Amino acid sequence: MASRKFLVMYEVSQKQNYIFRTNRLLENTGGSYVIRDITENPHELFRTLFDSFDSSIEVERFDLPKPEKKIVGGGSATYIFNQEEEARDFSRKLSANIIRYFPGLELFLVQEEMDWSQDTLYPSINDGHKTNVINKMKGMLSEKKDRRKQSVFQESWGVQQACSSSGLPTNPKPSFISKQDIKNVEPRAQELIMKELVGLSTRDYIYNNRFIYENEFLNNAEQYSFLQQNHLEKIFSEDNSSDIKSYLSIISIDGNAMGIKVQRFVNQGFKDNEEYIKEYEDFTKNIDTAYTKAFKKTIRHLLDDRSLWEESIFGDKRKNEQLYREMEHIIPLRPVILSGDDVSFITFGVIGLEVARIYLQYLQQESIPIEGKDYYLNACAGVAIIPHRYPFWLGANLAEQLCDNGKKRLQRDREDWNLVNGHNSSEGYDTCLIDWQVIEAGGAIENIEKFRKQYYTAPDSSSPDSSSPDSPSLTMRPYYIQDSKDRRHFANYEDTFCYAMEIIQESLSQSKEDNSSSPGRSKWKELRNVYHRGIEAVEDWVLLNRFTVHESQENKNKNDIKDQYFYKFPISERGNSMGFRLLKSKPVENGKDYAFYYDALEMIDYFVRLSEVKSL
Repeated sequence: MASRKFLVMYEVSQKQNYIFRTNRLLENTGGSYVIRDITENPHELFRTLFDSFDSSIEVERFDLPKPEKKIVGGGSATYIFNQEEEARDFSRKLSANIIRYFPGLELFLVQEEMDWSQDTLYPSINDGHKTNVINKMKGMLSEKKDRRKQSVFQESWGVQQACSSSGLPTNPKPSFISKQDIKNVEPRAQELIMKELVGLSTRDYIYNNRFIYENEFLNNAEQYSFLQQNHLEKIFSEDNSSDIKSYLSIISIDGNAMGIKVQRFVNQGFKDNEEYIKEYEDFTKNIDTAYTKAFKKTIRHLLDDRSLWEESIFGDKRKNEQLYREMEHIIPLRPVILSGDDVSFITFGVIGLEVARIYLQYLQQESIPIEGKDYYLNACAGVAIIPHRYPFWLGANLAEQLCDNGKKRLQRDREDWNLVNGHNSSEGYDTCLIDWQVIEAGGAIENIEKFRKQYYTAPDSSSPDSSSPDSPSLTMRPYYIQDSKDRRHFANYEDTFCYAMEIIQESLSQSKEDNSSSPGRSKWKELRNVYHRGIEAVEDWVLLNRFTVHESQENKNKNDIKDQYFYKFPISERGNSMGFRLLKSKPVENGKDYAFYYDALEMIDYFVRLSEVKSL
C-alpha cells in the first residue's frame, strides 16, 4: 500500500436554504437527498444524471475518479486517493458537476497530503507529535468558510425567461420526463426539475422502503404512504379550509452533545487508520439507526392515535367521507431530512408540537455504544407552525432557530443542573428540549430572539420598561422533556405546559354547561391580552372579573399552581440571568417572573393532545 495518501474533504453549506427554497414537497425531499448523495455517493448520483440528461456528452469528461477509501459523517465527507492527480481530478470534476447540475449549492472543499504510515486520521494518544489529519482539514474548512467573500452570482445573461423560484434560466420540459411523473404548471430551472426527479425517487423508493416497508413496528406496511402535495392541496382547498386546518408544522431536530460523543469515540485509540475508518463507519451507522428507529416508532404512534387527530385536520367525518377514505392509509407527515442526528419533517399544524414530543421521547429510549458503554440519546426540537402558503425556507430557518434555543437553554442551565445533581462533569446534564412558534396569517419572523424580546415581555412596577432584562417573560419556552427519573425543571413540557393546557380545555368544556361559572373561550383570550400589561394588571383583572379556574377531579391537587398567573425563577449565584427553578420547589421573593398560562393560551387553537409514549 502506498505510503503517501491524498485527501479531499468537503461539505455543503447553507443546507436548509437550499432544501426549502420552494414550497414544493418533492423539491424539498429531492434537495435533501441531493445533499446526502453528493456527500455519501456522488459517483452514482452524477452517473445517473449523465444517463438522463447528458447522454450525448463524453462521460469521461465529468466522471469522478474512484477513491480507495472514504469517511462520511458529521456533515462532511473525506475521500482518500493514492495519487495526487486523482485527488485533484476528483475535486475539479465534483465542482464542475455541481455547477453544471446544482448551481444553487454552496460547496467548500480542501485538499491535504498525508503519510499513511506516520500520520493518523484521529488524535494519537501515545504519540502527540503525529498529525491528526481529519481535525487539521476541518480547521482548514472552517478558515475557508470564514474567508467567504461576497460575490455576485450571474444567474443568466438576461435573455432567458427566469424561473420564479430560483432566478435561474428556465428549461423546457425535457422529453424524457413523462407527464405522469411531473406536471409543470410553469417553466422552471433545470435544477428544480432534477430536484423534483430525485424527490420522486426518494419518496417512492428510498423513504418508503426505509421508513414504511422496512418498519418492524408497522403491520400491513405496504398499504401506507407519506403525505404528498396533492393531499395538502385537497385538504386546504376552499371546500375544506379553515384557519386552523390550513397550517403546517416544520420540525427541525438536532442531536445533543454529539461533538462530545464523537470526541469520546476518537479518543478511545485505534490500531491504525484502517481500523479507525471501519470503527467510524460503524459509529455513524449506529447513530443513523437510532434516529431512524425513533422515526419508525413515531409513524406507528401517529397511526395508532388516528382517532385523536383526524377530525381536527379533515373536519366533520359525515361531511367529508370521501376525504376520510382517501386519507385512510396516509401517514400524516413527510420526511425531508433524515441524515444521522439531523432530522427535519413536515406535518399538519395542529399536531406538529406533539409529533415532535413523541419523536424526542422515542429517541430517549435509544443509545449508542462507545468503548463498551451505552450512551443514551437526546436532542432539541424546533417547531415552526406556519400558514401552508408561508415560504418554506423562512419556516425552516425559524424551526432551526427554535431548535438552537433549546441547546442554548441547556447550556445556560448547565451550572444549575450540576448543583442539583451534585457533580461538575464536563459533559453536564443532558435531556431533550422543545421550542415552538406560531406564525399568524400575514406575519413573518426572521429573528426569533428579537421578536420575543419585543413581544413576549411585560412591564411591572419595578421595571416599567418591558424591554428590560428583568421584565416578566410571557413565555417559558423552550420546555424540558425529561426522563421520569430526573429532577423536573419547572418549565417542563408535560408537567407545566400540558397541565396548563388541560386546565384551560377543562374550563372550556365546563363553560358549555348550564349555570357554569367556568371561564369560556372569550375570557381566556382576554386573559392572554391582559398578560401583556404586566403582573399587577393581571391580578386586578382576575379580581375584577372574578376569574376562577376550575379543574377536573383527576387533576385536583396535582400540584398547587393553577391559581397563580406568574412564577418567579430565582437567579442563581452562577449568574444565570434567566433564572432556574425546579418543579414543586418553594416559592421565592426575588427572581425573574414567568407567565404560567400564556404559552398554552397561544397554542389553544393549534394543539391536539396525543397519547403518551411507551416502550415498543
